[in-house]
Amino acid sequence: MEQMKVGIIGAGRIAANMAKTLDGMDDAAAYAIAARNLDRAQKFAKEWGFEKAYGSYEELVNDPEVELIYIATPHPFHIEQAKLCINHGKPVLCEKPFTVNAVGAKEVFALAKEKEVFITEAIWTRYLPSRKIIDDIIASGEIGEIKGISANLGYDMHTKERLIDPKLAGGALLDVGIYPLNFASMVLGDDVEETLSSCVKFDSGVDAQNSIILKYKNGSMASIQSSALTGTEQYGMIYGTKGYLIAENINDITAVKVYTPDREFVREITMPEQITGFEYEVRASMKAIREGKLECMEMPHEESIRIMEQMDGLRGLASGPEVVAIGEAGLDTLAESPMDLQKEVFLAQANLAEETHKPLIIHCVKAWADLIACKKAVKPEMPWIIHGFRGNGELASQLVRLGFYLSFGDRFNPSALRAAWPDFLFLETDDKSIDIRGVYQNVAEALDIPEEKLRIQIAKNVSIFHLNG
Repeated sequence: MEQMKVGIIGAGRIAANMAKTLDGMDDAAAYAIAARNLDRAQKFAKEWGFEKAYGSYEELVNDPEVELIYIATPHPFHIEQAKLCINHGKPVLCEKPFTVNAVGAKEVFALAKEKEVFITEAIWTRYLPSRKIIDDIIASGEIGEIKGISANLGYDMHTKERLIDPKLAGGALLDVGIYPLNFASMVLGDDVEETLSSCVKFDSGVDAQNSIILKYKNGSMASIQSSALTGTEQYGMIYGTKGYLIAENINDITAVKVYTPDREFVREITMPEQITGFEYEVRASMKAIREGKLECMEMPHEESIRIMEQMDGLRGLASGPEVVAIGEAGLDTLAESPMDLQKEVFLAQANLAEETHKPLIIHCVKAWADLIACKKAVKPEMPWIIHGFRGNGELASQLVRLGFYLSFGDRFNPSALRAAWPDFLFLETDDKSIDIRGVYQNVAEALDIPEEKLRIQIAKNVSIFHLNG
């Protein structure tokens, strides 16, 4: 088959990785490199054996021999450069993240559709053979029904200007968080019911590290971490009812290990040898172009937009004034999700409550020791409120001594009410068929106090946590 001639915009580290890839491929050619500076482009071309070197991107897109352009510049420049390529009819493989936000992604895809030009996002994990291997394990039922995912990626990059500078759309989420988010999406899809997030910021204001919780409508959950402050083990873990698997090195999976529910090793699948791993996204692009398609099935345009929208939402989700509390954070021994995963999710929500200075609402079922251990680990300044508390007076007294607040509904233990009265008591109903006025009446009778006194005290308790606005 005749080689497809590939041009590259940008002559940095990522471009060098693509150049190495093209050098090792027999079906693609390292044809042209373009940089803002001709001298830099010429040095790059000489080092990697490119036929042409250009000192402007305009020269590259006007070269009639170029059949595919790989954009390897920082993401704040992707919109401008992608449009330049599309307007000159050049197919595009654009490095991740595709754009700075979803608005930009939609703008680029709309132009590509109008001009009938191919473009796809180069989130390379979407194209690697490991994706099919993991899909096949899940489809076989070997690890059962998927209930949870834990994925992380982090590097110590705190001195890199592009990660710290808001003008360059810096931050851990856009740079490395996109990989665990895509990992979760590839396994669990996009039917997300609830999203929680928390981050620590650099002094410049961009995010330095993130924790994200995704709750899906089918009851599964994903716990995701990304960091520009420290290295992590870079695992993607998929938990099923019959076992779990670990994908090592999540942004370039090297091995997949399968375990039983009791953590006994079953087998390991190693990945095939590769040039760099970029060859899979190049070949997928070449195949789509030759078939006359405008996108790759491995990373459809709608999926790129959805991931960008997800990241847009995560950056501002919890800090808004309309969010008065964080939760429900759950620990439930009767739930199917492993307790280790539940605790990981719980702690992420607890840290989010601390970061946003908002109370944490807690759902706990027969996991009191785990809950107490979590509180001792976090040492929260924000209130922790256990909702729907139905425990006995002894447990209530223990929890109140540890600083927990207890919220009671229509079913309660009178001795527990007395343990929480007056300063640690809340009342609630999460069932619209139950009148909260009836709850106040029954609790007042159980405490043998006037209902008006109870109302005044509850209002005082609520006002402390600014939940009455």
